[in-house]
Amino acid sequence: MTTSGTYASGSFYTTGLPTVRAAADLYADLAVPPRWTEDERNLDHCHRRICVVRLSNYFKPGARHIKFAEGFLMFLHKGYEGRGRLVTDHQRRIREFAAERAAGTLLDLSDEAGPHAPRVHMTRKAMGTNNSASSAVLLGMAGMGKTLTTEEILNGVPEVIEHTAPVTMKQVVWLKLDCPHKGSVRALCIDFFAEMDRILGTAYKRQYASSRATEESMMSDMALVANLHALGVLVIDEIQHLGRVREDNDVLLKFLVTLINKIGVPVLLVGTTAATDIVRKTLRLGRRSVGLGSASWDRYDRADADWNEFVDDLWSYQWTDVETPLDDALREVFYDETQGVVDLAVKLYILAQMRAIRRGESGGNERITPAIVRRVASEDLAIVRPLIDALRSGDRRRIEKYGDMSSLRDEFTKVLEAQLGRPGFALPAPTPGHRGTRAEGEAEMSDDDRFLQQVFRQLGIGDDVGSRMVEDVRQDEPGADVWRIADLLRADRGTPKRKPRIAAAKAPAVPMQADDMRAIVAAGGADGLSAYASLANAGLAGPQTFFRTV
Repeated sequence: MTTSGTYASGSFYTTGLPTVRAAADLYADLAVPPRWTEDERNLDHCHRRICVVRLSNYFKPGARHIKFAEGFLMFLHKGYEGRGRLVTDHQRRIREFAAERAAGTLLDLSDEAGPHAPRVHMTRKAMGTNNSASSAVLLGMAGMGKTLTTEEILNGVPEVIEHTAPVTMKQVVWLKLDCPHKGSVRALCIDFFAEMDRILGTAYKRQYASSRATEESMMSDMALVANLHALGVLVIDEIQHLGRVREDNDVLLKFLVTLINKIGVPVLLVGTTAATDIVRKTLRLGRRSVGLGSASWDRYDRADADWNEFVDDLWSYQWTDVETPLDDALREVFYDETQGVVDLAVKLYILAQMRAIRRGESGGNERITPAIVRRVASEDLAIVRPLIDALRSGDRRRIEKYGDMSSLRDEFTKVLEAQLGRPGFALPAPTPGHRGTRAEGEAEMSDDDRFLQQVFRQLGIGDDVGSRMVEDVRQDEPGADVWRIADLLRADRGTPKRKPRIAAAKAPAVPMQADDMRAIVAAGGADGLSAYASLANAGLAGPQTFFRTV
């Protein structure tokens, strides 16, 4: 880093940012494979069904995801160009923005979109002379991994970079917010301040978002804070929510344009294809071209190489007691029932495995057949049948009616509850922090839980299955301590998977003779004697000997 001139990278803000990486490295960063071992096929039916749920967070990136990741990193770097070329730029921008804020001119008002709409205007002094900010857009069919991909990319970029020279500051590289359902600017500003407080330990929400704060003042303060911490990119997910806002009430839309055009904060808009018209309007107002970091993802075509590689990889994670090879018939029915939507494909595969395992529990075989796939799609995923029918038709107007699949997750959870026999079951949360260290996740664990986790690993049991096994032990033996639980886990893991129990036929009772040792012990027990004393009195045991081990 230089301390007296300009920066070779174009901005000192970029000195701590990751550079564009090789495709193989990006793939490793984005992929979210589930834990799987061949030995887990030997678990009992109940625990294998729990294993299958691991697939709920499965993700395999394709070429489109790698390309978007590359573009996003370039988009991030480009957004900082010209914002910190000189070492004095940061302090100057803070002073100028503060002066504009104090004068009440940071965001002027006009009647262009209603009495409270922010005018897309800021003095050249406040915005700087080298504003290279632009917008990026990621639109696509619901269920194609837009949010997951975005979060995984962001997890590979530091949220905050602390600078000590040439200035002391905390730079916020990215901030991700969900678009408010009613397009409320106030709600967006409150969420912004709350996120800043979370990552910086500040009190901006209390300072700037009180009940008395006006919408206008909150927008100005949000711009001020974004500049103070040199915000690199603002990500707004679920941008299609703005489609519910009337044309004459698009204050939030104009505010986003102001952030892009005049304050110099790049904005990434993420949403379904229902947001296409909203995005076009944003770009028209902002006069900013979409380039780096932008993409539009439709569903996969049947012959798409990425689709077929995705299905091949997904199919390799089976917990049925017998492996089902992926043949052409299964591949065909799988595409027909999901129409190339990856989220539907994962959910269908999870439920098909559960159905097969449930059949095995009743004495049948656990092969996954086209008939099982069809039945699961018809019965368990009935909520998305209208969408699948629309996709089969290829009619864009019909398809756009079903751009939101938020209700699918709730329905999917209900089906899993029934399959697992666990009312109140919750899906595993998405794992945006799966790159975090193990110590971070274990810091809140008790000593007993940490010990049991080590037992799980010694036995080759996943934490999810192990936790369920511990629950079962504690239900059977409420007073069992951690050592007893560990012993029972080891004993259970050493046995083959349980089969349905068949009551053994009882042999006819045979009367015992008087000199039968069992009869002697039983008679002595009735008189309060120990087994040894009973046998000794009958002359069947010698003197008692004690052994001491050293």
